[in-house]
Amino acid sequence: MKKNLFDLTGRTAIVTGGRRGLGQAMAKGLNDYGANVAVVARTDEFDETMSMLNKNSMAFTVDIKKDEQVRDMVKRVEDRFGAVDIMVNNAGLSLWQDTFKMPAEEFTDVVDTNILGTFLCSRSVYPGMKKRKWGRIINIASVYGMVGIDKSLYVDNMNKSFDLHSYTASKGGVINLTRDLANYWGRFGINVNAISPGMMVTKLQRKLFDKEVLKKLEKRIPMNRVGDPSELVGAAVFLSSEASSYVNGCNLVVDGGWVCW
Repeated sequence: MKKNLFDLTGRTAIVTGGRRGLGQAMAKGLNDYGANVAVVARTDEFDETMSMLNKNSMAFTVDIKKDEQVRDMVKRVEDRFGAVDIMVNNAGLSLWQDTFKMPAEEFTDVVDTNILGTFLCSRSVYPGMKKRKWGRIINIASVYGMVGIDKSLYVDNMNKSFDLHSYTASKGGVINLTRDLANYWGRFGINVNAISPGMMVTKLQRKLFDKEVLKKLEKRIPMNRVGDPSELVGAAVFLSSEASSYVNGCNLVVDGGWVCW
């Protein structure tokens, strides 16, 4: 066993949705701890993220809902680095929707991105991980996959039809998909775990949320502050490394105590 249990030197990770926010922070964190990192996203805007990574990195566009593109993603990373050891399924979609007016296709798009995309990426790295008898799959869920949303934190009128039902349903699905894959694949040396972030406020969210919303969120959190994306790095490195060798099927909550209420 490595003396430094968190050392990722020689490992290769794919981080979906890695061009900004939580994905960007985790990609940099894994790279800082020695991993080769492939950053993928739906849109080709990688300059900021790539400027944070060393030469042992690559970036390209992928639609994780498309099985052929996902399989090609894995092949491209294997061709460059030889293997995929760590799969971070971070790419996700959330849409505030009018419950009674939203097209069914909008709900389906969120579910397909968050659940189907996670499944396709996990399935595509499975053969190589099984062959090498070592792998780490990390699915990024949410505290809103565990509890419902208190809409009063975001809007003044609770009667407004302004909801995230597709997001909460899909993130709950990600958590149980994690348990199920862990149950099947653990015997092959593949550890499958989830991370459920709480209010990790990204640069984009700071632009979207007004100060009053942020104040209400902070008051709701036992630690009395929102999180920063960088505070997800420790959990991601832990679940990617030898330090988590006997951790399988876990949902690691990183939320400042949000779900303690």
